[in-house]
Amino acid sequence: MAFADELEVKVGTIERLALEWYEQWMRQFGFTWDGHGSVMLDPQRPQPPAQGVNQPLSVEEQTRPMQENFRLFNEQLQELLLKFRGYYALEPHSVNELQERIGGSVSDVGNGTNSSVHDRLSLAFDPWLLEVMKLVDSDDWSGPAAGAFQSGFLTPFSRMSEIQKACVRELGLTAYGWNKATEAAEKNLREIADACIYRMGHPSGLSNVAVHVLSITSLVAGGLSFVPPVALPAGVVSLSTAVWTYMDALNKQFEKKFDFYIEGNTPLQAVVSTTEVLKEVDRQLAEFDGDLAKALQEDLTGAEGFEHPSIRLPQAESSGGMGRLDMSSQRMVTSIVRLHRAGSTNLPIIADQYAAAASIIGGCMPPSGVVTFMVQSAAAFDRGVDRLVDVFHNTCDRATVAGEALVQTAKDYDLTDTDRAEAMRQISEQEQQPVWVGDEPERAGGV
Repeated sequence: MAFADELEVKVGTIERLALEWYEQWMRQFGFTWDGHGSVMLDPQRPQPPAQGVNQPLSVEEQTRPMQENFRLFNEQLQELLLKFRGYYALEPHSVNELQERIGGSVSDVGNGTNSSVHDRLSLAFDPWLLEVMKLVDSDDWSGPAAGAFQSGFLTPFSRMSEIQKACVRELGLTAYGWNKATEAAEKNLREIADACIYRMGHPSGLSNVAVHVLSITSLVAGGLSFVPPVALPAGVVSLSTAVWTYMDALNKQFEKKFDFYIEGNTPLQAVVSTTEVLKEVDRQLAEFDGDLAKALQEDLTGAEGFEHPSIRLPQAESSGGMGRLDMSSQRMVTSIVRLHRAGSTNLPIIADQYAAAASIIGGCMPPSGVVTFMVQSAAAFDRGVDRLVDVFHNTCDRATVAGEALVQTAKDYDLTDTDRAEAMRQISEQEQQPVWVGDEPERAGGV
């Protein structure tokens, strides 16, 4: 059963028991309901005769104080019911979907499903960029152009890829935090609703019913197992992971419970007391939201986070400015064919992966419940998404230009007629072969 449906059953029970208790309570004062749900004198209870010289009170005068009391009670009851129903938007399933689209979890990394943002970035690097890097490392290409291409594109790409994936993981960890906070809030809401039902159903029982409210932040702890640590060679890149650090601090906490009480000897007091306990859920969500937003904002504005100078590639060289790219004399034709493949296949696929990543992340919107109850971190998340959409589009453009430069360099290379004919033949055969690029993802339209 969905959380909203489950809680609605409890809310309906609270309303019914509260009204039954109120009727029982006011009967002891000689009042009951009429056929329309309004307060009236109980006809089964004789009214005391007037004493002394005072005129007996009219029916209206006798019922007015109780009618006013019922008005106050009903206002408080409706406020309580409305507050409970406001939590229906807290739905972990929608946050789970958001997590899956972002990716970066232990289960997602390297699984090859090609459905998440993180997976798209991973696939762009391995196998497609690694294959290009190996051509330089194996001396298929050499000379000034090869060195410029390696220092101006391949090496920065390796660094950039890790920075981008770290930023994606920070957004994924944010979604994880929302998920766990939502689950904790739901547990607390069930506990509070059940305690309220017990109090309303036992008017003559204990005046104080204990409610054990879990600490939301203690349940969020453990998120580090969701996201793998950043593992980079020393000195390659420095990353700020404020959200990860915040989760690390929570991870050192034990699960905490706080005792609150639904108090009161009257239905009105019990209703007001339950509303006050619900405010603890709001307080915890707001506190977690503020701390998470602060951490994410640190990543967004820090030079070791989303504003890292190496989060984007430098301007790619055009074919005219690439210089001479020397080929191995022992495998001249093979090297030209591989150069053409790198420019016509590998780099366009990398560009496509980044275009897809931009599309998916652009559709990753915080669910309505998160926007309602964790508005600060939701706004910071949206800013992070906008930043990455721009970064991914920029990477896509850079990869496209670099691919065009490699293709043009292959075409312009000075070959004998025989070698050129053989190179063109192999290139033609290569172009007719299907190339695996992974399954196309669903176009992200929000979660």
